Parts: sequence; C-alpha cells; structure tokens
Amino acid sequence: AGIKSHNGAISVYPRQTLESCAPDAALPATIMQLAEERGMSTGTVVTARLTHATPAAGFAHVPHRGWESDADLPAEAVEAGCRDIARQLVEFSHGDGVDVAIGGGLAAFTPEDQGGNRTDGRDLTAEWVEAGGVFVSNAEELRALDPSAGERVLGLLNRSHLAFEHDRDDAEEPSLAEMTRFAIESLSTNE
Repeated sequence: AGIKSHNGAISVYPRQTLESCAPDAALPATIMQLAEERGMSTGTVVTARLTHATPAAGFAHVPHRGWESDADLPAEAVEAGCRDIARQLVEFSHGDGVDVAIGGGLAAFTPEDQGGNRTDGRDLTAEWVEAGGVFVSNAEELRALDPSAGERVLGLLNRSHLAFEHDRDDAEEPSLAEMTRFAIESLSTNE
C-alpha cells in the first residue's frame, strides 16, 4: 500500500491491529483498489498461494499475514470482525472486483468436507462462480478458457504452492509464463 506497517501485517497502518477489522476502519488503499477505482482491470498470477503475503498485498487488509483461511483466525480476531485473506479476495468489491487470480492455495478457499481447511463451511470457489466468475483447478481447465472472453477467472491449481518448475507436471499445472500470457490477454480486453 506504499506505507510502512508493522512486521507481519498486510495493508494496515503501523499501529493497527484488531481495530483494522472494523467495518469503518480507515485503511490504506491497495494497488488493486486504486486501479479498480480508475476503471482498470486487475489480476495477480503467482506460483505461491494466492493468500500468501506478497500476492495478498494487492487486495487484502489484515493485521497478521498468516490469516490465509478462517481456520487461521484466533477467536478475538473473529469477534473483532476480521476476514481471512481468501475471503477478502473473493469479496473484493472495488470496481468490478479482481478480474484474474491464478496460483495455488485451494485449501484456504474450500471447506474441510471438500478437502480444504475452512471451518466456516463456505466454499469460496462456488461463491466466485455464483458472482459470475469462472473457477479452474488445473492446467486443462485453464487452457480450455478463451482469454479474449474477458471473464473473471479464479485459478487455484494446487492445495498449497505450485510445484517448482523442475518438478512441475505440465498436465496438472501450467507454467508461470503460460499463466502470465493468459492473464495479460484476458486483462487486455479492457482498453
């Protein structure tokens, strides 16, 4: 967000902790918020989890970078109204929302009964689709999409981080270059 914060925090002011979770909290704008407010399309492509601190800095506000899923939130954070990073990505409400998000981290978006680690029972991938987006979970599904369609795409291609390039199975996980090409073509539908 272009400001100093405290160690382990994402896009909150230096001394903010749980008060940053209040609905009326003053928070610094993230780069995706600023872009969306200007009518630009936004996206992130990573080989890490989408909820990891670096990609999360584009869209999330949390006093603790480890709050990737609701299962990671302590009781006092829940009481204060804090939202986990995965939920913030799906509920990002600036402009028309995040347009392309591709990486790892499926476990933070799906409930325990689907092999994820969400304890609230929410399937955030289904919520993304219900809101008009497209969800893909492997290379084949991503390759079947037409990037010129300009659809909102959530790609969660592994439960955690994607494989290192040397270990990557091309049938399961696209390369970083392929994911980046897709995102650039998709985002380019918005002049």
